[in-house]
Amino acid sequence: MRYGKIYSEIMERVDLSPRAKLVAAALDMMRNPTSGQCNPKMDRLAEATGTSKTSLRRALVELIEAGLIERHKPGKIEQSFVLFWGLLRAEKNKTTG
Repeated sequence: MRYGKIYSEIMERVDLSPRAKLVAAALDMMRNPTSGQCNPKMDRLAEATGTSKTSLRRALVELIEAGLIERHKPGKIEQSFVLFWGLLRAEKNKTTG
């Protein structure tokens, strides 16, 4: 299950709201495992998380401000996200290893 991949890096953080953690998990599940690309439509992401678009935007801002994702908007409707939890794991291993 892919959710287990992000558990320690995201779910245990006390500085994130439960909604931001849910959105992070949904983004991770929607990420293409081969290319690493993650470009869900806002409607799909809102539906997957059971949140309104306003709440979804707040959670995305929270994740961006925490340095966990980057958001790119190539068009009015299209968007893509860069997810950084793999980098967090590598840095954690560097400091503990």
